[in-house]
This record gives sequence, structure tokens and C-alpha cells, in this order.
Amino acid sequence: MSLFHAHPLFQTFLEENDAIIRTDTFQELHKYHQHLHTSRFDHSLNVAFLVFLKTRNTPMYKDAMIGALCHDLFIYNHYETCESKWKHLFEHPKAALNTTKTVFELSPMSENMILSHMWPLSTIRPRSKSAWWLVTMDKIASLYEIYTQLTARSYQFKPLLIIFGVSLLIHQL
Repeated sequence: MSLFHAHPLFQTFLEENDAIIRTDTFQELHKYHQHLHTSRFDHSLNVAFLVFLKTRNTPMYKDAMIGALCHDLFIYNHYETCESKWKHLFEHPKAALNTTKTVFELSPMSENMILSHMWPLSTIRPRSKSAWWLVTMDKIASLYEIYTQLTARSYQFKPLLIIFGVSLLIHQL
């Protein structure tokens, strides 16, 4: 379940992006997990909803939503299929773009959003405000997903995660 399902605009977000979310390819993301036990489907909704809040009144809103929703649209379990977890961080944006292109027509902005969402780890730099929002919101959502799943036994790690998250956010600004 998305972290933001109780937000008053979440239902509007789902309705406006229903055509993307309901595709069979996007629905396959339910099968895969990342950031501990968050499904890739829920992660994509979490990130895209945060981008939605920042872009919903802009002329490029629809392109921003395709880019944000599909930023991790790769259909394989990277924990099982990738030799190196670190290498996957650099390669999965290309896999997501290739999968997305088989389902949707993309603008250059949407393509850049998908390819650059791992910046500064990737060499492809964000070229629009929407892409910068995606880079930032992907990091925030990822950290929050991990933070909310830490158990009481791992409570001592929560302050470290907060410091890491704040450092990442400052680095993005």
C-alpha cells in the first residue's frame, strides 16, 4: 500500500493516471520488491505521487507522470538476476526506459526523467524541473520506505538514516 493513500489528493492522482497504472506491464511491478519489503509498484506510486504534488499544475504534467511512474519499470528481480547490486543501480534506468517504450509513447522529457532518476550515480543529468523533482522525490520516498519498515530492534539506525537522507537532500539542492 502506498505511503500516501490517506492524502486528500491521492485518489485524484490515481484517477488521473489510471491509464498508466492499469496497464498489465505496470501491474507486474506488484511481483517485485525493493527497499526492504516495499513492492516496486508501491514505490513507483509513492515517488510519482510526490512528483504529482509538484507538477500537477504545469503544462508538462502528463509527461512528468509517465516519467515518474515508469522510472523503475523493469520487469525482473534484480536481487536474483544481477551479478552486482551496485552495477544494477547504474543500469536499471536503461532497462526501465526500454520497458516503458514498449508500452507508452514518450516525450524527450519523460525519457530524460527515467534515464536520469539515479543522478548523481548516473552520468545522465536531469534536464527539466520535473526530472529534478523525480531525482529528489525518488531519494525521499526510498528513505522513507526503509525508515517506516525498521523494527524497534533496529531503532538505533533510524537517526543514521535521517542524517543520510538530509545529506542526500542537501546535495540535490
